[in-house]
Amino acid sequence: MKVVKIQGTPYEMGLEYGRQCKKEIRHSLSTFYLYGAMSLTPGYRSGHPKLGYMLLTFFTYKRKKNELRSVAARYEEMIQRYRPEMIEEMRGIAEGAEVDYQDILYINAFPEIVESCSMWAASGKATSTGETLLGMNTDEMKRTEKTQVILIAEPDDGYRYIGTAFAGAVGLIHGMNQNGLAMVNMLLNLKRPEIPPIGVPGLLMAEMILSKCANTDEALELFKELPNPCCSSAFFFVDRVKAARIEASAEEYDITMIENDAVGCCMRPLSEKMKKYDTTLEWDARMTVNAIPRTKRMHELLKKHYGSFDKNIMMEIARDHGEGETRGKGICQHDLGAVTIGSFVARPGDLKVWICRGSPCKHEYEEFTLKR
Repeated sequence: MKVVKIQGTPYEMGLEYGRQCKKEIRHSLSTFYLYGAMSLTPGYRSGHPKLGYMLLTFFTYKRKKNELRSVAARYEEMIQRYRPEMIEEMRGIAEGAEVDYQDILYINAFPEIVESCSMWAASGKATSTGETLLGMNTDEMKRTEKTQVILIAEPDDGYRYIGTAFAGAVGLIHGMNQNGLAMVNMLLNLKRPEIPPIGVPGLLMAEMILSKCANTDEALELFKELPNPCCSSAFFFVDRVKAARIEASAEEYDITMIENDAVGCCMRPLSEKMKKYDTTLEWDARMTVNAIPRTKRMHELLKKHYGSFDKNIMMEIARDHGEGETRGKGICQHDLGAVTIGSFVARPGDLKVWICRGSPCKHEYEEFTLKR
């Protein structure tokens, strides 16, 4: 996983980003166009893909490129309205990487990039010192691992931040800014309307929040001002003293403050308000999205470590493979389909993050410290 440092105006940052990541961005494009084409196969959306169509897609996915670009183009007006600077940064990335701007727009706007992840937060009495902590494992198909970069951004207008991104994406999967506001986000198994409304893509929403918000309260207020993410999502926001969870569908969202508690999410909604949209039980049992046993294991781990959470416990959870009936279906994934390709732990109190390049059970975490 390459470390990429960018600074300056949005266009200047994008240009440098593209120049440093030409190889990784090309890999992102081939990977995400393949995933996009797969998402168009019969039965994919309901978790019952037709095997013959899926196999054919591996050899013919490039034929769907124009169709997928047209899907992404629908979000450009929304991005222009709420964050025009991102358009300039994406144009810079395209020029630096020597690819078409429409390709970079696709990477940033396509809402199906992150397949299945686990994230957890602890605050107050749940921790050993009363501090706030945040963690996330990114789970995806193995080939996606080569698309990840560690992005360190120092915009001329906005807060500095660090985190993990898919090469070519402006927004982060997870990260923290110079004020100690940390954020993670992922998809939820929630029912989608037949024609989803156009909202701000989740990855770009993450960039807006990290570059503009100083704390959890500001992040929540900005979230409320924006249209719902185009795809059903969960967000955790954690600063030095406050932690919050958002679960959002295309129709509505629910915000829960995390006080003296340890909370985790594995693609299934926790909020009673949002459970009516849960589609996990509708997925084919053969699918690799094992949200049910992972959720059970997450609850066991959070209960077990209540009162003793620190960064080492956060990392221990990230490495967990389950036990008993959840063995092999814990937080660290090694399925033939989805695998854990990276991990993130943040401690906002001292502006430290730890990023693991690959599976946390096989690789060490690298420490980064942000400057105020």
